Amino acid sequence: MITKAQHEVTGVVDDVVVQVRNEIEEKGSLRILLEKRAAESIRFGVSVRSASSNAKLNISAYNEDKRIAVADEVIVTQGNSIIYIEADKGEKIDLLTFGFTEEIKIFELDNFVVTYASN
Repeated sequence: MITKAQHEVTGVVDDVVVQVRNEIEEKGSLRILLEKRAAESIRFGVSVRSASSNAKLNISAYNEDKRIAVADEVIVTQGNSIIYIEADKGEKIDLLTFGFTEEIKIFELDNFVVTYASN
């Protein structure tokens, strides 16, 4: 599923929750693209519910133009976390991917704080 924000994101989004329900119990992914401006860092909350200790939510940050990862991957298995992703020196984040295994039942993302990169 691809969706666009209904309003311009200006740096802090605290009234929006992205919820992914894995009702068909298959592995999949969610991509969030920063279309207009790349970021230096992104912070957000994540809540994961799963049916197994084998469940994984892999969070990766990319520079889509260069097609390279620009930060260390983060793996969440269960519960609530605050995620902070900072681009490697000299790089910018314009794509976040959330790859999930079939054991993930639901995950939610909220309270995004984006620090935009200078042009």
